[in-house]
Amino acid sequence: MTAFNLTVKQASAGEIRDHLVRCDDSFVPPLSSRVDLAEYSLKLSKMAVTFEAFDGGELVGLVAAYFTKENHNEAYITNVSVIGSYEGTGLAIKLMTLCMEYAKEKKFTSIVLEVSVLNKRAIRFYEKLGFILEPEHNGQVNMRFLISE
Repeated sequence: MTAFNLTVKQASAGEIRDHLVRCDDSFVPPLSSRVDLAEYSLKLSKMAVTFEAFDGGELVGLVAAYFTKENHNEAYITNVSVIGSYEGTGLAIKLMTLCMEYAKEKKFTSIVLEVSVLNKRAIRFYEKLGFILEPEHNGQVNMRFLISE
């Protein structure tokens, strides 16, 4: 198994963009059909806390979340992505765990993310991590993880 270099808030906007371009087709629907990848990458690098996995100099896994107190101590995960050849390595679990531990350290009470109802694989993955499925709205569902003391 590859030893990944796990980092927090180290990836540049360009590295994030390159990573998202490589992962675009794994999103349901593709991420580029919903956002401008260059603008989104810049926003993530400036405003989100990013949990990253590098293999050599390449960003191969990314979880990005917003931690703002005005949201009633609720963090929001905006991106979870792993380059295809790294799927099944446990990398996404490691990055999600880092994000969940960070939220707990910062005294957040929950983490929310949104996923397409069509993305059954992602829904199963988040459920295995303890996220609870909320009612569907416009083809999307929120999933919530409650952080215990």
